[in-house]
Amino acid sequence: MVSSVLHGYKSSVQQDAVVLRSPASWDTAKIATDNPFIKLEENRLSYAGDSTALFPFYEKLYSLIMTKKGKINVLHIGGSHVQAGVFTGKMRSNLQSMSDSIYGQYGFFFPYKMAHTNSPAEIKINFTGTWKSCRAVRNSDTCQWGLSAMQTSTADSIATCVVKVNRSDSAQYLFSSAIIYHNTNLQDYSIESLNPELTSVVTDSAQGITHIYLSKAIDSLELRFVKTTTNEPAKFELQGIQLLNEIAGLTYTAVGVNGASVPTYLRCEKLEQNLATAVPDLVVFGIGINDAYMPSDEFKVEEYKQNYLALMTRIRSVNKDVQFIFITNNDSYYKRKYPNKNALKVRDAMYELSKQENAAVWDLFTIMGGLNSIRKWEAQTLAKPDKVHFTNEGYQLKADLFFDAIRRDFEKFISTQKTK
Repeated sequence: MVSSVLHGYKSSVQQDAVVLRSPASWDTAKIATDNPFIKLEENRLSYAGDSTALFPFYEKLYSLIMTKKGKINVLHIGGSHVQAGVFTGKMRSNLQSMSDSIYGQYGFFFPYKMAHTNSPAEIKINFTGTWKSCRAVRNSDTCQWGLSAMQTSTADSIATCVVKVNRSDSAQYLFSSAIIYHNTNLQDYSIESLNPELTSVVTDSAQGITHIYLSKAIDSLELRFVKTTTNEPAKFELQGIQLLNEIAGLTYTAVGVNGASVPTYLRCEKLEQNLATAVPDLVVFGIGINDAYMPSDEFKVEEYKQNYLALMTRIRSVNKDVQFIFITNNDSYYKRKYPNKNALKVRDAMYELSKQENAAVWDLFTIMGGLNSIRKWEAQTLAKPDKVHFTNEGYQLKADLFFDAIRRDFEKFISTQKTK
């Protein structure tokens, strides 16, 4: 056991020269004392099938830590819990800081501010022009969506945006290239970069992506979208941005839309095209709270499972070896009045999918205390009065719990390497 504190993270395990660190904020004794309703003994990744299901992912992670070579991509898909960015931002920090030199690129994100909705604080966006959002969560909207399940469009002759990672450790996320995701058959607009480091801009109109290449790693991307024709109606549709570098490491991509359900992502016709430029090694599913936000007799479990199977099939078409972790619904209330017992059905469905599809489950519902536990989290200012969402403190605790479950599961894999 190594007891030193490095980069604000406490060393917890050392095996075969591998040191894994827990967040400095992780204190099991304090968590148990302050929140006795949290079932820390249940905080683990569970498997209804093969308990080594994540070992292929852990093998890549182990190799990255040992050799400092290669890239690993983790994709976290969800709804408002993800769009808020607090939970996933803390997970990004936890995973990338658990060992030396595995910070990866920032990866794919959607500029939510340009769609006039809440944005993670860790992405700073400034823009000009008039932009209108189109979201897969709105049944009345019909657009060309990709991985982000959202787009924002402009018909202005010139519009701009400046993007910067806005974190205390943002220097770790310098990028030397970027991908802009946009509408296919782009004929009426050109994409320009105002960065003096620009070397080239290459647009693949058929795929709806534009690559921007830079002469050195920088921290801000300056874009200009220029209308090149007089065609009416003509608009530029921005569907996401990916910031890339050449550094080996782990990338944690978070994709979430307020109100999203599994069918939201099934509506995204360019999902596979976008994933092909950000191929995930591990997918974390946090979708279900909105699928189950209804009276108990209206929730159709089999339909829910079939939707998930369809989404998993589409992701596997990009990477047949991808692994999955399901996060069960947190305890919540329907219309702030009634305990949402559908969370129990969602949990059971995820365990069934775990067995059938060889995936892991993080049973947040049980860990946080089970039915009605959201009220206890609220009393501790860990959850909001809507009895669905968490406070910033609650999301950060949730991230620490999730990370600890993954870390200890990874340790099991590391222990198998000692016998080889």
